[in-house]
Amino acid sequence: YCSVCRRLSGGAFMSWMPIAERQVEWRAMETIELRRTSRFAQRHFCVRCGTNLSIAYDSQPSTLWLSACALDCSDPRPRGEGTSAAPSAACVAMMHALRRVVHICVRDKPAWMHIPDDGLERLQNAC
Repeated sequence: YCSVCRRLSGGAFMSWMPIAERQVEWRAMETIELRRTSRFAQRHFCVRCGTNLSIAYDSQPSTLWLSACALDCSDPRPRGEGTSAAPSAACVAMMHALRRVVHICVRDKPAWMHIPDDGLERLQNAC
């Protein structure tokens, strides 16, 4: 719900998933740029289309918060494997990250935005 996320996405909120940075595999590193977007975080952007791919909080150096729109796991099997192959380690990590659901930056949500009474944890800040 933070104002930076709203400005970058054009929406009321974004969906983020925290994951260990070592588990992230960028497929086209030459098209990704890391930019400081606040006093406490940097974000990865696609230099071709401008998509916001992740947040790297200074206070969490070994964690990336991946934007749900940036995930590419349409076929979770390792490349070149048959249909009976197990999901790749990266996709398993992503699927595991999807299990943690929490509202972050609640103090920054717009006044008109109503968060449903869904029983989920609510963090006032991002971290």
